[in-house]
Amino acid sequence: MPEDYIKASTSNEVTALLRRHGEKARVIGGGTMLYEFESRGLLSGVTILIDISKLGLDYVKEDSSGLRIGASTTFTDALRSRQINSRPAFGALADALSAIRPVQVRNVATLGGAICSGLPVLDLPPASVAVRAKIALAGSRGRRTLDVEDFFLGFLETALKRGEFLMEVRVPRPPAHTGSAFQKLETNSVDWAVLSVATSVTLKNDKVSNARIVFGGGVVGAVPMRATEAEEAVVEAAATEDVIGRAAEEASRSTEFADDERASADYRRQVARVLVKESLANSVERARRDKG
Repeated sequence: MPEDYIKASTSNEVTALLRRHGEKARVIGGGTMLYEFESRGLLSGVTILIDISKLGLDYVKEDSSGLRIGASTTFTDALRSRQINSRPAFGALADALSAIRPVQVRNVATLGGAICSGLPVLDLPPASVAVRAKIALAGSRGRRTLDVEDFFLGFLETALKRGEFLMEVRVPRPPAHTGSAFQKLETNSVDWAVLSVATSVTLKNDKVSNARIVFGGGVVGAVPMRATEAEEAVVEAAATEDVIGRAAEEASRSTEFADDERASADYRRQVARVLVKESLANSVERARRDKG
C-alpha cells in the first residue's frame, strides 16, 4: 500500500525520485489503473506515488511532424480535440478513445497511463501501434524516443528504464489518403475486450501501398500483435471487398489466439475474421476521404 504521495513540480524532480526509489515508486496520472493494480495486489512493494499533473503535460498539439499528445491528457480531452478529429488517418485513436467506458473513467484516465500500464487488453495500445506512434521518455540520463511497438515487452512489462517516465505520445504525420480504425468485442460495456483490432491503410491510386493490422487483447504474446502476413497480402492490391476479406481470413489464420475465461481461441479466431474485415473496410473508406 503506497504511503507517500508527492506532487512533482518538474520533470527533473520526477526522474530524481524514480531513480532514488526504484521499484518502490510509481508515476500516477489519472490513477484508474493503479486502483485496478492495487485491488489485485500488484502494488504490494510500492510505497511512493509521484503525481505529474503539475508538469503541464495535458495537451494535444499538431505541427509539421504530426500529433503531440501530453502524457497527462485525459481520454475525454483527447477525444474532444480538434487535432485528433482533423483527419481520417487518426480514426483508430478516436475509435479507441470513444470505446472506453464508463465516462467517469474516460474523464480521468490518461494516455500516458494507458500506454505505460503494459496491458495489451486496453484499447489504446493496439490503436497506437496501428498509427505508428512514438513515445518520448524523460530520464535521469536524458531523453529518448522509441516506437510504441518496441515499448511493449510483455504482460505489465515495458521498456521503461529506472528513472524514466513517459512525457509525450507522438503520431507521425501520415501521407495523404491514409485511414485507420479500431474495433472490439466485449462481454459487457465495462469489461476488457474479448478481442480488439486496429488497422491502418494508405492508398495510392486506390491500391494499398501500406497497411497495418494489430490485435490487442485476446492474443498469445501479451503485447499488441501485428498480423504481418495479412499486411503483406494486401500491399499493392486493389482496395476491394474481396481483398479485404482475404486479408481478414489470413489475419485470423496466421495469428495465435488465447484460451481464457472470456473466450476460447477458436471463438476468437472466428471473431477476428469479422473485426478485421470491418476495421479494414472502415480504414479504406476513411483513406479515400483523407486529403492529408
